[in-house]
Amino acid sequence: MIRWSETRNRFYKVTSLLDRFLKYVDKTNECWIWRGGIGSHGYGVLMIKKDGRRSIFDTAPRIAWRLFNGEIPSAMQVLHKCDVRACVNPDHLFIGTQKDNMIDMVRKER
Repeated sequence: MIRWSETRNRFYKVTSLLDRFLKYVDKTNECWIWRGGIGSHGYGVLMIKKDGRRSIFDTAPRIAWRLFNGEIPSAMQVLHKCDVRACVNPDHLFIGTQKDNMIDMVRKER
């Protein structure tokens, strides 16, 4: 979609969040590896919108979950079955609490 920017006085191309997201994903047979920006926590990050002068970012696994599975319930986290921080394959993600994440960590001996 093409839109006109009053502030820039020119047209610009609008791309969907899904298109922008997939631009940074290398799909393999198993993990989908995030090749975009990485935050200080080690997970992929992507700007999801601009709010005035402020940019709003979210982690790539949370964006993947919302794009392919729907909303994330309040106070829940997106966890990895495969334990690969760069993985954004929706089949490798699941919803859980911080406690679920700690139990998973102990069970996997991490």
